[in-house]
Amino acid sequence: MSLINPCSLLIQDRFSSGILVSVERGEIFTIVSEYLSDIPHLKVTVWIQLGSAHQFAFVECEAEVIYASSFSNNSYLSKHIQSYLLLVRLTSHSFSHYDFEPLQPYNHLSCSPISQGECVLVVGSPFGPLCPPVLLNNQFRGIVSKTIGSLGMLLIDTFSPNGLSGAPVYILKKEKPYLYGLLIKDFNSALETGSNITLSTIFPVISIMKLLLQYLSHANISLSVFDILLPLSRFSPIINPISFFSYSSIIPRTILSRVVKLQINNTCGTGILITDNICLTCAHVVANLSSDSTIQVSLNYPITKFVPFHIVFTTEPNVYPDIALLVNSKFNYCSLPDKFDINIEVGNEILSTTELYSISYQSSLVEEAITSLALTKGCVSKVVRDGENVLFGQASCCINPGGSGGLVIDRHSYDLLGMVCGFASAETQGVKIMYPQITRFIPFDVILTLLRSGLTKSCNELHKNVRIQKLWNYDKIGNFCLSKL
Repeated sequence: MSLINPCSLLIQDRFSSGILVSVERGEIFTIVSEYLSDIPHLKVTVWIQLGSAHQFAFVECEAEVIYASSFSNNSYLSKHIQSYLLLVRLTSHSFSHYDFEPLQPYNHLSCSPISQGECVLVVGSPFGPLCPPVLLNNQFRGIVSKTIGSLGMLLIDTFSPNGLSGAPVYILKKEKPYLYGLLIKDFNSALETGSNITLSTIFPVISIMKLLLQYLSHANISLSVFDILLPLSRFSPIINPISFFSYSSIIPRTILSRVVKLQINNTCGTGILITDNICLTCAHVVANLSSDSTIQVSLNYPITKFVPFHIVFTTEPNVYPDIALLVNSKFNYCSLPDKFDINIEVGNEILSTTELYSISYQSSLVEEAITSLALTKGCVSKVVRDGENVLFGQASCCINPGGSGGLVIDRHSYDLLGMVCGFASAETQGVKIMYPQITRFIPFDVILTLLRSGLTKSCNELHKNVRIQKLWNYDKIGNFCLSKL
């Protein structure tokens, strides 16, 4: 796998990652996702890994910022982030291409559609070069969660701790890497209060090509856009982000059409259509709503339209099994039975080896993000049982607020497996930290059993089961509990 040379930078007490785009000139691109002061006089230190001819040694170099562009010039981005695209030049170096791993020159991959579910690769240095042999140039894989924005922005579900801002991001086409852009610090960092480690997992990636054409072509610097791009394009395939698929080309539309957006007053949530007129969601999604409240459900296929639904059943919020049923308002929902003989095809027994996709309407500070489905990838990390009975599954798929009530499916067979119910959070010394990659879901087998045996009686019995409720809430050990979504 031929990749351009990633590196790590220390800029004004902040670590970031970057790419060495010109070995001859010692030029590096990076993105710093925080406010910078006195940019022309920033002190920059760069750590670069050499190739096998140098036994993969690490070198430390001083550098200077020769160009900086704040995203505040763009109204779309300035609403959400305070970031800078920096072009950095080493103050003294004697590198040549022979000092690095050989790179095979490629042609650009033009007009290649990008859709949800595409595999991505991020190469960067988490936490900075605290220990270069271990932390420099780590690789993280994930998928495209959604494509948004007029600048060709992507949201991806790759784990990205501090230090990875500015890291090169590749789209993998048949395991061959094509450079797409640089990582920007996630829009959802507010999920983690008091933590320096970014664990929320949907991150925007912006095209280098788009950034350069928008900013550098109007900048008063000696180098032109093409002077900078030429060395980059000679030694790395670059995706020209011309066309996108709004929805996944991987997941069948019959599955995507089951996942609906719930408009609840001024907030949004997610639900699953288990029939054309019955919607399943979490009880905490519709908490504090009266039974006569109208919930607008967005049906997206074949055309987008909002249909009013009403609550016909709900458990206590955030208490196992935390489920609610909504019914199309055109039905006499007051006379619906307590037992529902609903038949939908669901997957087999959930195993700890099962690989998953989660599909939901997760919230984001990006205005467009909540209007379309987000797709994240993971696996079953734990199956929680009460004796022989499966209660719920724990998964590594990332879920942000708004994702409760989303759908979990098998990543290979596309079997329907369950409904997302939340992620974990911990409170230490009054500071709440959320962990969107420790999520849980209730299997459809469990939900269908409740529907067929009588919701009220079955859920009341579960509410009284102290052991089950302790498992659901981690027994409140260390005040570690399920977070509301």
